[in-house]
Parts: sequence; structure tokens; C-alpha cells
Amino acid sequence: MNSPRLYRFADVTVDVSDFRILKSGSKVEAEPRAIQVLVFLIENRGRVVTKDELIKSVWNDTFVTDNALTRVIAQLRKALGDDAREPRFIETVHTQGYRFLAPVETGAPAAVRPRWIWAAPAVLAGIVWAVWPGSAPKPAAMNGTAPYQLTTSDGLDVWPSFSPDGTLLAYASDRTGPFEIWVRPVGGGEEVQVTRNGGQNVHPDWSPDGQTLAFHSMRDGGIWTIPALGGLPRRLTDTGCEPSWAPDGRRIAYRSGDVVSFSPPDSMAPWLSAIWVASLDGSPPVRVTKPGAPAGSHGRPDWSASGRLLFMAGSIRQGQIHIVEPDLRSIRELKVDPGPWLHAIWSNDGDSIYAASLTPELATSVRRIRVDNPADSGAVVWIANAAPRDLAISRNGQRLAMAQVTMASAIWRIPADGAGPAGPVTRNSMARNIHPAISPDGTRMAFQGIRRGLRGDIFVMPTAGGAEVQVTRDPDTDIHPNWTADGESLVFTSQRNNEVSVWRLRLSDGREEKLASAVGSPARLAPDGRLLYMRKAPEGAVGLWVAKPGEPERRISPVGVSVGFGAWSRGGDAIAAELFSEGMSAAVVLSPSGGSHRVITPLRGHHWPGSWSPDGTRIAMAVQRGGVWDVRTVDSRGEQERNVTANQTARVFVRYPVWSPKGDWLYYERNETRGNIFLVDMAR
Repeated sequence: MNSPRLYRFADVTVDVSDFRILKSGSKVEAEPRAIQVLVFLIENRGRVVTKDELIKSVWNDTFVTDNALTRVIAQLRKALGDDAREPRFIETVHTQGYRFLAPVETGAPAAVRPRWIWAAPAVLAGIVWAVWPGSAPKPAAMNGTAPYQLTTSDGLDVWPSFSPDGTLLAYASDRTGPFEIWVRPVGGGEEVQVTRNGGQNVHPDWSPDGQTLAFHSMRDGGIWTIPALGGLPRRLTDTGCEPSWAPDGRRIAYRSGDVVSFSPPDSMAPWLSAIWVASLDGSPPVRVTKPGAPAGSHGRPDWSASGRLLFMAGSIRQGQIHIVEPDLRSIRELKVDPGPWLHAIWSNDGDSIYAASLTPELATSVRRIRVDNPADSGAVVWIANAAPRDLAISRNGQRLAMAQVTMASAIWRIPADGAGPAGPVTRNSMARNIHPAISPDGTRMAFQGIRRGLRGDIFVMPTAGGAEVQVTRDPDTDIHPNWTADGESLVFTSQRNNEVSVWRLRLSDGREEKLASAVGSPARLAPDGRLLYMRKAPEGAVGLWVAKPGEPERRISPVGVSVGFGAWSRGGDAIAAELFSEGMSAAVVLSPSGGSHRVITPLRGHHWPGSWSPDGTRIAMAVQRGGVWDVRTVDSRGEQERNVTANQTARVFVRYPVWSPKGDWLYYERNETRGNIFLVDMAR
């Protein structure tokens, strides 16, 4: 009988096949012999393992003393966070050896329930991850082998695509720095780097004849093609990503806009994305879907062999599968439960769809769904032990591929002029640390923390680092803290009892008071007590609304455009916000009295305002251009833009930058995604 590929205990995963140790999803440093010792102790748990037995098993015939083993055990304890005096994992049995103490879950990833799972957003645009209600159904019988790891990059390998004959796999990897397209034999062999231009190239897809790859360049934008084993790239479109080659080999479907990030919160396309089709003959691209119709963003197109096109529509919480008939006009939703669905592809025969979805207990399963009977959610192919993305299937239907990713999130701070080093303020293993807010005296930071398997809550800690204190404990989601002017209370948005509402928490005694009901999200507090929030308008766009608690609300953003996620200036006389357009976003400034807006950044990319400087002259933004996220500042006229951070990798994103009251620091979320490509051999 084969040994399990994974062992799990507490927050630790020992990946035997990849020969590494993960703690809270992050790789910990340990030499190979230390990992061998740990695996041997785990496999012999429940008894005392003698020193001689360990040395013979791990060091074989090499002569070593007990000191070598003692050093390795000390290294393991440090890596695992164990204490020899009060051991949780490895107990020293005096003069004898060692005993492994912790309960262990064993088996391949598909055979166990994930120890942590990222959650679905509770409000608009994937801001919050929350626990799915209800209990999980028993999964259907597995319809494939346990997934096994194909790539072993320490960075990020994503978006696999099988060649037509199923022998090669193309994918994007940042192992050499910027993302490039690579091709490798599925059965093992030498890899080939296809692109080499530093273009942050992702989303490869094979042409039906296997001669060409389509891909997206995050640096230069648009859809490109290149000979499958390397050559000169050729631009097909100026914008768009996620290309999918039509079976006739003459057209490519894609979605509008740019990549947001590769993290699980950004699995769905950004706001107002739409599906397009471009012809290789140079004729103008054809729009297939209109932004917002069907509801939500549109992305991840995939052609069937018969010329039907599917795509995902909605949000990460409400993602649904839609099918476009070969005429590219008739669109219908595939009514299927459970959901939401995150990514779907056609089966090789076109009769079924393979789709990744969140189960009610937030395990991410991959299921096969029959198109003629979608009410049957289908056999479970596997349940992922990390957040899966980017499904691909071989043409003969014998193999399924997927990237599985993990991420690490923390609140960082950096001098506002960018002249000094950045570093983390939070040091925890929560899934997300987001929405920092600094107290008026600059000594405390409130933020939203999302623990794996739980909903978001508000925490408070010293701005220079230290103990984090949880201050909200409602079972529902609490997000986006704002400090009151006196520094004695926090105002935050909550989704309690299926209603988005605004609450005030007095920190001295923990008393909570509801300020407003049935508002949009997230709510931002003005100096005079007005609330600014985003909600969907009747015409399908999102807009910004302002109201004082207890008074009628009014829309302040123009009708007919989508503007959201606003941030008050310190004096309350201006608002910075996002303008959405076909999967991209620009920063705008508008008045709280309403009227027109002024665009202050380019539209290409993503520009997410976070806060105003204390003197009201500059705006801090999270900006993504060319595939890389950075914190930047710009004055309110859109001039004198400056980079604050110097990020160089597309697997890292930054979000929600806020100024300290004195203007000397900027605080922001920094989030890094890592992962590899996995394969499943399908049952025949």
C-alpha cells in the first residue's frame, strides 16, 4: 500500500510528494533530513521511536552521532513552533528517543477535508470572504485519482492548457521573474520556455492544430499568438485576456479588461467585464455579451468541439455558468446546484461540463455536470486541499489539470514618501488582513481579519505592531472599520440577518449601536458623520450614495456610469472613487454634492483609491499596471503621480492604502499567492 502524500496536524501540512512543510499555508525552512525525520516520526506515531532507529532510517549507513539527530529535532521544533518543555508535537523520551504526539490526518488531498478554505464574499465585488451557511452534503463517489503535483516552482505556476494530443501542457510561470509561457511533456521530460520578453505573459491556450499558442500579455495588454515551441509573438487584439481558441482555428474568444490578480478573491472577472470574439483574419472583434447582461462580470470563456461557448457570469459568491449557442447570440444560464461556480470548462465530448464550485462547507469541489440534466450536480472529481483555479482537460478526457494556490496576507506599512523600507505590522496566520484604519492619534490600527473557516471580524492593535485584540464577535460578517473623530468608537459595515447595515462600537465598554439599515457596502464615515456607500442602481450600474443616519439618502455619482468604492477627503469636501469600464478602472474625484466627476488616472489597468493625505492634496491608491500592483500617490488634479512601493512580482498584490494622521506612514494590505499545477487521471 502506498504511503499518503500528505500529513496534516494543527496548522501544519507535510507534503511528502513535494518534500516540504507548510505552516498556515506558508512554506517553512527545513533541511531534507529534518523532513525525513518528521515523516518517520509521524508514520510511527503512538510509540517511542529510538534514536538508533531514527539514525538508521534517515542517515542509512552514514556514521553520525546523536548530536546530528538532536540538531535536526531542534530545527523541527523551531519550524513547527513547538516547545521541548511543553511539547505539542515532538516529545523527548529521556535516554530513549522521541514520540510524535499530535493527531494526524492522512491521505491524498482528495481524501481529506481541507484544514483551511477561503470563503465567499458577503458583499459586492469580493471585498469580504464569509462562511457559507448550512451543512455539507455527502460528496458523490470520486471520479478520478487523487491529484498529484506536476510542477514544483516555489513561486506561482497557473493556467494549464493541454495540447490537442494531450502529451504537452502549456502554463504560465514566474520562476524566472516576470510571468512567461512554458511547455512541458505531461509524462515527464525537458521543459521549453516559449516566451522570453518579460511581458508578464499568462493564459496560454493551444490552437486546434497544436501549432500555435494564444496568450495574454499583462505588460503590453491584449491577446497575442506565438508558435507553440517559441518564435515571434504576434498581437491579435489591443485589450482583453483569458483567450480560448474556437474549434475552427480561425477565432479566439476572450474577456475584456486586464488581470486583477491570481489570488482566490479575484477568481471571477472584474466589474463590467464582457465576452468578445476576435478573428485571425484581422476583422474587428465582435462583442458577444453586454456588460451586466447577464448580471455580474463575465469571464473565462471556453469553446466546445461543436462551437458552443460557455462563460462564467456573476461574482465569486454568485458565479453561474452560461452557454452561448454557435450563432453567438442565444445565451442561457445552466441551472445547476450547488454553487457558486468559480470556473467551468467543456468536457472532451461536449456533453458535460467540468466545474469548480464552493460546497456549503467551503470545500472547493470539481464536478462533472451533464448539460442535458444540469440539476444533477454530477460526480465529484476531487476536493481540493488548496484554492483551485484554471481547469483544463485533455482532448481524450483522460486527464484533468488545475492550479492549486495558497496565499499569505498581512498589513504592511511604509514611509509615505517611499524613502524607507516597508514591513509587516500584523503577524498572524489569518486568511486576510484588510481594510486598515488608523486612529486619530496615530497609535492604534483597526482592521478586518478573516480567519480560515470563520467570517470577518474587526481587530485593533498598536500601529507599531503588537497584540491584536478582536473587538467584534457577531456570527455575521463585520468589515471596513472607520474611527470616529474622538477616537473612542469604530463605525463599521456588517451583514447581519441578511441585511447590510452600519454599526458603531464603543471601545470602552463594547457597546454596539445600529446607525443605518439597508445601505450599500462598504460604508465610509465623513468627518461630519455622513455615510458614503456604494449600491447598485436601477439601470444596472453601481453608484455612490450619501446620507446622514436617519436622513434620506441621495445619489452623488452621475447616472449612466459605474462609480464605486469612494473615500472621503479629510475635510469631507471631496471624494475619490473608482470608475469602472469593461474590466478596468480609473480613479476619479467628485463632490459630495453630486454632479460630474473628474478622471485623474489612465483607464488602462486598475486604480483603487484608498485614502486622502491629511492636508487633502494627495490620494493614495493601489495601482496595477503591466500586471504589477504598487501603492502610488497622486494629487487631486491627477498630476505628480509617485510610486511608493517597488513591487516587482505579479503574484503579489497590494490593497487599501491609508495615511497615518501625521502623513508620515502609509498602511496597506500585502498579499502573496503561490501555487503549482496538479493533474488528475480520470476514471475510464
